[in-house]
Amino acid sequence: MKKIITILSFAMGLTSLVGCSDYLDSDYLFDERMTIEDVFSNRDYTNRWLARGYAYLSNGYLQDVCSKRDYPFNFADDMYYGD
Repeated sequence: MKKIITILSFAMGLTSLVGCSDYLDSDYLFDERMTIEDVFSNRDYTNRWLARGYAYLSNGYLQDVCSKRDYPFNFADDMYYGD
């Protein structure tokens, strides 16, 4: 039993010494992201940004907001009263 406790304490000691800072370093993933100024300075990027926003409305992500179907929580009353 003493041998098992020694092995477990040794294993726990080794795992506490190992750092994960390199694993959690994710700055390199976001280096090439565009800023808002970059998006709206180019007409093509702006059109892509706008098309992506409208695509979310038609994919079913926001059906409770932008649909005339029978959803229990339809928050867009202009869909019914704006026609």
